[in-house]
Amino acid sequence: MVAVLRDHIEAAQANPDSGRHRGTLGLAYEANGYDAAALDSYAQAEALDGSAFEWPYLQAILLQQQARFDEALERMDRALEIDPDYAPAWLWRGFWLLDVDRIDEAKTSFSKAGDLGAGAPAVVGRSRVHLRRGDAGAALELLDPLSEKLDHPLVFRLLGRALRDIGRLDEARLALSKGREARQLTWEDPVLDRRTAFIAGFGGRMLQAESLVASGEAAEALPILEELGADFPEHATLLNLLAVAYSQTGDAEKSLAALERAVGIAPEYYPLHLNLAGAYDDLGDTEKALDFLERAIEVHPTFSVAHERKGVVLMRMGRYEEALAALDTAARHDARDPEVFYFAGVIESNFGRWQPAIERFQQAIEVDPAFAKAYIHMARSYGELRRFDDARDALAKADALGTEAQDARSARAWLDRLEASGL
Repeated sequence: MVAVLRDHIEAAQANPDSGRHRGTLGLAYEANGYDAAALDSYAQAEALDGSAFEWPYLQAILLQQQARFDEALERMDRALEIDPDYAPAWLWRGFWLLDVDRIDEAKTSFSKAGDLGAGAPAVVGRSRVHLRRGDAGAALELLDPLSEKLDHPLVFRLLGRALRDIGRLDEARLALSKGREARQLTWEDPVLDRRTAFIAGFGGRMLQAESLVASGEAAEALPILEELGADFPEHATLLNLLAVAYSQTGDAEKSLAALERAVGIAPEYYPLHLNLAGAYDDLGDTEKALDFLERAIEVHPTFSVAHERKGVVLMRMGRYEEALAALDTAARHDARDPEVFYFAGVIESNFGRWQPAIERFQQAIEVDPAFAKAYIHMARSYGELRRFDDARDALAKADALGTEAQDARSARAWLDRLEASGL
């Protein structure tokens, strides 16, 4: 990082009248976490070259991140005077205007962004304008078709609000359940992306790699991680992330080798044991997978994910009572995962304990009203108890979700045969 920053400082000093060199120094500062220095450099670059769009634009982004909304909007307006056809600028401006309750101006910004081809983010912005004005119907007209094309939690949160505001509460609960994840809406922004080339230092590059892996772009993260690994071969967190990236790109052998090396370095780092369990489970070695899950639990006894996965492995091994105990422990530590209750319901069903199974599936649905498989298994449990009306009601809810259509049809056919038999 020092080398990168020194190079750009020296270039700016050697070219004191160059807005480009001064702005490039700002990019290097910002990419490596020096926001105050970046703001100064962008302002200096703008003073040297007032015709360049990126310097007021990048100032605006940083100022908004510091909650300096008035200054950010003033700088963004200046940028748009220079280039009024840059769609991401209109998007940012629209969302910031919503933050300061300038609703009419926000609507204009989102309309302009849409005209310039901003697509779904502009539609999201327009729907938020409608919701802020209390016009849930207009928001729903935008969000309903958008939710079929864009599987993003923010879209479903807004859709849930619109449905709730017009009184369609069951549908609202389903939509809101799909919107629980706190993931930001993003869009392409080539000017902001210029910062990436200036990321230096271990921390900055790790954050970059983590972001790529989390967004499913592990192939792009691998060169970064492998280069870091050459410089920091004993860094357990790095090796763990490298293993995840190898796994996502289909190289199970390298993934396992990285995990084995890491766990020897940091045996108390419980995510390593969890990931090793997953690696051995994928290889079909359930005993070894179970051993690593036990080690993860030993290091972190309240780690609910390890208890859940232990329960699933034990269930596949036919050790049902132990599996149920592990799943109950997972639920005690964290009752927000519907699959914990779902798998417990499956085990109760295997024992023919239909009413406890129904209760487990109901718990899964309470956590996630869009969990179609829980409705289908609940229907089968109701069928075993000859509660056919309840079973058909559960299947109707599964049908409304539409995500497990084949299993729902199979369950309905079984239910029809059972009811017709009179047994």
